[in-house]
Amino acid sequence: MTSRVVLAMSMGLMWLNYALTARWAHVPGSIHGSKEPLFVLLLVLASAALLRRWPERDAPRWMGRTAMSLGLGLLVASFFQWFPWRSWTQLPFHDNWATRFQVTVDGLALYTRGTATGWRWDFLGGYNTSSDISQTLSTIAAIPMLLLGERVGFHAIHLIVLVALPLLVYVDLRLDREDREAHRAAGLATGLVALTVTGWFSYFMSRSGDTNSMSGMFCAVAALVGNHAASKGRRWGAPLLVGAMALMGHCHTGYVAYTSVLFAAEALYYRDLRRTGRAAIAVAVAVLGALPLTWESWRYPAYFTVSNAAHQSLPFRFEPLLRQIYYNVEILFLPGRWFNDFTGLMRSMLPVLLLLAWRRRGRTSFYAWASLTVLGLTLLNSPYFGYAFVRPLHLQSVLPAVAIAAFLVQLRAPRMVLAVLVCLLAAYVQVYWWHIPHIEERRDLDPPLVDYVRTLDGATVLLENAFHRDMDADLNRRTEATPFIAHMEAILAAETGKRFYAGLWDGWQWNVFRANLLAGGAFQSRSITGWPVAELAGQLRMWGIRHAVVWSKDSTAYFSSQPGFAKRWSHGRWTAFEFLEADPRDVVVPNGTGRLSERDWLGATVSLTDVKAGDEVVVRTNFYPAWTAVCEGAAVALRASDGQLAFQAPKDGSYSVALVYPRRPWLLVVALGALLAGLFACARLSTRQDGAA
Repeated sequence: MTSRVVLAMSMGLMWLNYALTARWAHVPGSIHGSKEPLFVLLLVLASAALLRRWPERDAPRWMGRTAMSLGLGLLVASFFQWFPWRSWTQLPFHDNWATRFQVTVDGLALYTRGTATGWRWDFLGGYNTSSDISQTLSTIAAIPMLLLGERVGFHAIHLIVLVALPLLVYVDLRLDREDREAHRAAGLATGLVALTVTGWFSYFMSRSGDTNSMSGMFCAVAALVGNHAASKGRRWGAPLLVGAMALMGHCHTGYVAYTSVLFAAEALYYRDLRRTGRAAIAVAVAVLGALPLTWESWRYPAYFTVSNAAHQSLPFRFEPLLRQIYYNVEILFLPGRWFNDFTGLMRSMLPVLLLLAWRRRGRTSFYAWASLTVLGLTLLNSPYFGYAFVRPLHLQSVLPAVAIAAFLVQLRAPRMVLAVLVCLLAAYVQVYWWHIPHIEERRDLDPPLVDYVRTLDGATVLLENAFHRDMDADLNRRTEATPFIAHMEAILAAETGKRFYAGLWDGWQWNVFRANLLAGGAFQSRSITGWPVAELAGQLRMWGIRHAVVWSKDSTAYFSSQPGFAKRWSHGRWTAFEFLEADPRDVVVPNGTGRLSERDWLGATVSLTDVKAGDEVVVRTNFYPAWTAVCEGAAVALRASDGQLAFQAPKDGSYSVALVYPRRPWLLVVALGALLAGLFACARLSTRQDGAA
């Protein structure tokens, strides 16, 4: 009786969601779209069934197998709708997909040099890639990309991870032979997870390309399954747990924190010290294993910004934080504000999750606990924390579906009622089928733009970013929205070999140099219309900028109206201006000349001609303390000059100074050692009967 009352409450929420969400009718897959008649019919039938008495009976096994087959089939078929096979040899070109692909390729190039981080000369005046935490798929995609090629391998890893998510759930629910509830729910849960993952990827991942979160989520689910398997005496459990956590540290460091919270929830649920001990060891492995990527952020904290959501860190105040948390909670009670996606499904079925968590019936109830834990994390979402508490939301595409499937099986409804309920959930979840745009080669992003940029000189080129984010720090203004479908900056740099006074992560930068860009009419996070021309000209000279290539109305109007700039080229939305009083040198010296050459991830050469000892040599890149310099075997002291890298010429004459960025191969040794030690320690903690489920 309790189950039927709780289900009635969820049906009531679904009715409210349907009645109040007409605002989302334009979204493909909406319950107010073409499937509305089917959805309403199923909702009526499900609601009517609750008013009748029914004989209790177990769900037939074929229903679970059917749901599993249909769900996995839908997921795979949808993937080939998003990424047709012919596109696998091309470059994804939509939103952040282009950047995601390029930095993955760049990360693999760094690994071939025996390091995980280096200096990205091409953006923001130069910055340390260690500040791009959680923004690369280089580790998880390494094997597919090396075996199948960069492009095919990049697509393949996304399919592998997507299909693995529901399969991991199936394995998890089948681990405990004594957990009858989990065994009965395994097939249906796998099918529902495949469905919700399909809906999640179609909206959140395919349209943004932010699949670093997908890899982090995959590692989190794999780690939970590994810990459970180890507790049931499976020898592969500890390696899966430790390996997933080590991989997580390289895919998305934020998920190390989220998974740690889930491990804490698991510890409370099972009250099993061995399980908790393994989790603690695995978290330590993740932290140590990530050191090749994160060491510099620990070593030089002044050059790492915790929040990536604001130009400057917000002064902490409790009142705004509490107000935001209240707003996040309030939305839970406003069905009219819910999408009919996997998050809306979780909210509609919240009574079901609460009941299952209260009952504590084996592994499936743990998924209810985990779902509620993730919900609690998302309620903390606030600008104070950047995007830290937005990312756990992705886990809601997996965890609640398992608990919901278990509840339906425990309901012991007649086959027809169960089929109606499953079909209702399937009709509710939005799935968007479309072809993610691709281009054949990097030049195809915009051939006239690429060809023109290739001709430009100067230390850096001012390229206006095409970000989606509001890049004006003034809360009363917003930057002009990008007219382009993709952020092309990363592949434009790779194709032309130019350095850009620009960014590549849609504003998501964790380093202190992130304001060094022009985006949507905002220069260094201030509207360009408010910059005195003399002040802006000083910035352009400082960075060796002779050419500005812009697209926004404000930027175009600003440069057009200033006498010190001459229009040189235009194409579509793009207009190029030459700064007539530019100082295009990439190395500035008071006597003689300097030139920057042989730039790569781990260094550069400063060639000096006819300089005098003691002259200040300024390299037009950001100063960063990890750099060292060597001249003929002797160290050269580096310092900051107006924020740029500088040193004193060690002697008179013509010679070269080598700039050296540290590889720190010992960090890779530490990471490997932590992995091996973690495997050994977790294996020692694993026994055949390690705790009650």
